[in-house]
Amino acid sequence: TAAAGMSDLELGPLYANIKRKLARSETRDGKKFYGHLKGYCSRKMRDGNLLSPVDFDKINDLVSRFESNMRLLNDEGNDYDDICVYGGFIKHIIKECTKELATA
Repeated sequence: TAAAGMSDLELGPLYANIKRKLARSETRDGKKFYGHLKGYCSRKMRDGNLLSPVDFDKINDLVSRFESNMRLLNDEGNDYDDICVYGGFIKHIIKECTKELATA
């Protein structure tokens, strides 16, 4: 659980981790997902706003769910239906991310 009132300095490690994952991402979905998170965190840091514990937990939850579903999607034993299901979950997580963590 995040400590109350995450400051810009405390946001730094989370931002660095997201930035690293964006750079390493090899999929369009990964680039879109991590790119949005990077933009959100960047705006928070630039505006000098605090990242609420709710937002911090939400970001960590979204990252965890996204990465878990990407691992499941990339399983070599998947058939067509598995790929469609996990791909759908990933698209939903990206949509949730862009809605819940709006950068505007």
